[in-house]
Amino acid sequence: MEDFLYEIFSSFQGEGLFAGRRQIFVRFAGCNLNCNYCDTPKSRAKSVPQCRIENVPGSGKFTRVNNPVSDKNVLETIRRLETPDLHSISLTGGEPLLHTEFIKKIKKIKKIKSYDLYLESNGTLPDEAKKIARHIKYSAIDIKLPEHNAGVWEDIFRSELETIEILNRKSFTFAKAVILSSTTETTISTVSKAIADIDDSIGMVLQPVTPNKKVKKGPGIKKVISISQTAGRYLDVTVMPQMHKYFGIL
Repeated sequence: MEDFLYEIFSSFQGEGLFAGRRQIFVRFAGCNLNCNYCDTPKSRAKSVPQCRIENVPGSGKFTRVNNPVSDKNVLETIRRLETPDLHSISLTGGEPLLHTEFIKKIKKIKKIKSYDLYLESNGTLPDEAKKIARHIKYSAIDIKLPEHNAGVWEDIFRSELETIEILNRKSFTFAKAVILSSTTETTISTVSKAIADIDDSIGMVLQPVTPNKKVKKGPGIKKVISISQTAGRYLDVTVMPQMHKYFGIL
């Protein structure tokens, strides 16, 4: 089986509750959203002509191969990039839930069954989440807020809640929300309460935005503190910027 990937590399997880853990990142091509804070905009294209594959774990040096990439090629790459401190395989994107048939295929390969899968998703495709929930050990759901301009927020959030409920039955699941200077306590209260209604043990990670071409400035510390306190009324909260940006790594 073949699919379109953007890149495969070894690095440390830079976001969420598992920041600092060593992972092999399998970044799929294509995304169904277009968020204003996206830090991998080139991976949103559905049919990128080539996938770059890291040569040596942590080297940052890549070889490009033509897309689509076979499941066997992905397996061979994972085994070559495996290190003694490996925690899990991150399925990221783009949006990995657009590639559930491929994910099911690689998980069925005997040599990959021993690896734990860590899903990083926008959570807007609950029907696809159902297809792979039993294969996922860790789930990080990136909650979209109205100011992210990703689409019709009410519809997106409803789907995200459904996906969280599905994945939370099978995997260690937490939510993440990127905080902009325009993010309000009212929105965070609404989001946090709705997640707590599913399971108040689900962790919430608040991630101050990393400025980019579309978002020039992140929230001030007073804003972050007040939003954290608001979310903390309902959920266990962690405030965490993108650590890999500080490390200067992928």
